[in-house]
Amino acid sequence: MLLFYFYNMFSILKILTIVKIFLKPVLKSIQDTFYKIASDALLASQQLARILRSSLQSSETNHTECMNYVNDLYKTTLSRLKQTDIDQEVKERAIVCL
Repeated sequence: MLLFYFYNMFSILKILTIVKIFLKPVLKSIQDTFYKIASDALLASQQLARILRSSLQSSETNHTECMNYVNDLYKTTLSRLKQTDIDQEVKERAIVCL
């Protein structure tokens, strides 16, 4: 929700700098062994995915940079989903994120 607040208040270029800061810890948290941390990180990644999708439609963004973020997010989420011993909540949020 905080990112959508920024999305409505600032230009997309400023938003992408914020996304760049948020992305690395979120990706790391998705791979965490504690299910609640991974689940909340996947929830945050859903919000990041929405913003990245919107920024790809904007003419003022660097689409290559956005696609790199999308690819990182996709690969990390998919690797988490491929694990066989994950919690049901984590699995559901990973599916929604994809």
